[in-house]
Amino acid sequence: MSLLSLALPALFLATTVLLGGTAAARDLHIDPSGQRDGSGTPLRDGEDTTVFRSLQAALEEAPLQGGERIFLHSGSYGDLVIEGQHPERPVSLQPAPDAQVVADRLIVANSSGWYISGLLIEPQTPIEVTPTEPDRGTPGFPSTLVQVGEATRDIRLDGLTIRSAASIAGWGESEWIERAHHGVFLAGRDLQLRDSTIMHVRHAITATGQGVRVEGNVIDRFAEDAVRALGDDGIYRGNTIKNCYSLYYHHDDGFQSWSRGADGSPGTGVVRNVEITGNRIINFEDPEQPYRCNLQGIGLFDGMYENWTIANNLVVVDHFHGITVMGARGVKVVNNTVVDARPGQPGAPWVTVVAHKDGRSGSGNLVANNLAASFNEGGFDARGFKLDPEATTFTHNLRFEDARETFEAPERGDFRLRAGSAAIDAASPDFTGPSEAGRPLGADPGPDLTVDLLGRARSHGAAPDVGAYEFLR
Repeated sequence: MSLLSLALPALFLATTVLLGGTAAARDLHIDPSGQRDGSGTPLRDGEDTTVFRSLQAALEEAPLQGGERIFLHSGSYGDLVIEGQHPERPVSLQPAPDAQVVADRLIVANSSGWYISGLLIEPQTPIEVTPTEPDRGTPGFPSTLVQVGEATRDIRLDGLTIRSAASIAGWGESEWIERAHHGVFLAGRDLQLRDSTIMHVRHAITATGQGVRVEGNVIDRFAEDAVRALGDDGIYRGNTIKNCYSLYYHHDDGFQSWSRGADGSPGTGVVRNVEITGNRIINFEDPEQPYRCNLQGIGLFDGMYENWTIANNLVVVDHFHGITVMGARGVKVVNNTVVDARPGQPGAPWVTVVAHKDGRSGSGNLVANNLAASFNEGGFDARGFKLDPEATTFTHNLRFEDARETFEAPERGDFRLRAGSAAIDAASPDFTGPSEAGRPLGADPGPDLTVDLLGRARSHGAAPDVGAYEFLR
């Protein structure tokens, strides 16, 4: 993760103040009507050369010097495309104050050093999509609303609203197939998606690039996978995933990953150095939700997975795959709470780490301080998975049978520990310490296991508590 990608807004401010002999940064305004200046005042022809009718016109007629702020005024922009733009200093793209801005799609290709914030991405007209080989289990030919391509670097997306439509009221199978698109595709290096809302989509986020950071986002009402974490060095922290829909065959996952070898085949490579921490995965909020899916929580089915940390997550799903890792080396699964969203079939969700699908053994894995109804440390041969007992240490995990005796108010979705819960003071402090030292200067410090899902310090009692939440006396 580069320093630039961690601090685009700060760098933008610094470069506009510390000019270092370069020209002062400009404010550029995009007004589809061509009638207003930066303050909204009507213009006469040729009066202001910093106002353009489109982003493309601005980039062509006013080559970037670096450090610019580009303001979008109210209007519908169709596809916003940034291609071949590598400013020396970060450039920001954002709505003008009080502007109502909507774009059909956001496409960033072969570019770097952009901070894009506050936009609504929602198609206003049908998107013309060239038919290709459909994704497995995905009928029709959906587009992707936000695309950040392979040749990009240091792009930050912040505070976006991304949706196929404003409402899905009355949608059935045909509407989901014909109108729902994928949300975000992140293929470049050191990309960030923060504090955004992705809703009414199929796959919400697919990340294939290295060093992708996905933090503080809400994914709501989706029909396939919420997050596909496929690149090395990724961080997925503090996201909320909720309300999965199922209208055609597809095994839907909160988080899914698979490795890819030289030929791209699943399960033939290694995905390294990924953090999934502090996330909430909620199968459904309304028990009467139509087309409710059986969501798999965190499903890592086609390893190998190397040096992953899965910690402080709340997983409430109606599937036996609560947290499943298949083919792991140096994977830590620590202090997660995994709950059955609906008793009965297909069964209580488990937490487990087993061998690769092809039978390869892993090594050096840890499953500790987790709270769930099931742990398959002995394996589950009946489902065709290979046991790997020497590869993983299971310790200080706690099974619960009655959610009402364990959690504060499970019927209301409150899975904090209640007074008297057996999970209180039952964890090992050996696995709740700070992240290991030795990271490069300026790098992300890594997962903080000294706090719980709510950011509260652990070990308020004789010992830390099992699960994602620390009980406060």
